[in-house]
Amino acid sequence: MYTLFYRKIFFILAISLVVGMGCRVWEICEVNPNTDEYIQVKKLIKCPNTFRRYEGQAIKVWGYVEFVNIFDPREYPNEDGGRILLKEKATTDTGNGIFIYLPEDQDNSWFFDILQHEAELQPQATNPKLKLYAEGMLYGFDMPTNFSNTRGHYVAVDDVRQHIHISH
Repeated sequence: MYTLFYRKIFFILAISLVVGMGCRVWEICEVNPNTDEYIQVKKLIKCPNTFRRYEGQAIKVWGYVEFVNIFDPREYPNEDGGRILLKEKATTDTGNGIFIYLPEDQDNSWFFDILQHEAELQPQATNPKLKLYAEGMLYGFDMPTNFSNTRGHYVAVDDVRQHIHISH
């Protein structure tokens, strides 16, 4: 008799936990990239499967520049146009963000010079305060892990002068 009672209690608690967590994730992942608003990088990181349906479409994102993950083609010859990692917060650890790929057919050296200057002004390269707003095409790729397969994303910008903006 007691075991049946405890099973019911466990079942009710398990359902409550799953439903409660699902509602919270749903609120975070509720987005519409077809609007004029910029989407925070945090949403792309926390809700990768939500953005699967928007892959190949134009999207606007914003995040914080991680200065230790700027790949200037002048320093990295394998990087055709260069890329920049945008982080979800100004205080997160390195590597937690999405890459913005710059166009290969343009000279982006002036833009990397600006980022280099900003990096020199920042006291700590891993705690940036520089926001970057980017407009481009959203692309996805599979990232296999030990127990699951998650989705990663990057944004490809076609014109740096028109589709990237910096703010302090």
